[in-house]
Amino acid sequence: MVDESFHLQDRDDLMKSDRTYFLDNNDIRLNNNFRKEIYDQIGEDMNQSYYEMALKHGYDLGRFYQ
Repeated sequence: MVDESFHLQDRDDLMKSDRTYFLDNNDIRLNNNFRKEIYDQIGEDMNQSYYEMALKHGYDLGRFYQ
């Protein structure tokens, strides 16, 4: 799990193992091509923050940031 975090931050130099299979290989949230396709399908801007999208749809997540 720690190695996954290092990998996602482009800090493979800090990894303790030589593991090469991570979530970014198969998780559509971390794959820019799939991510763009999904956001296009739902008609949303993929550059907006999660908070902005939630607020636009009536969910104020501000309570989590206090």
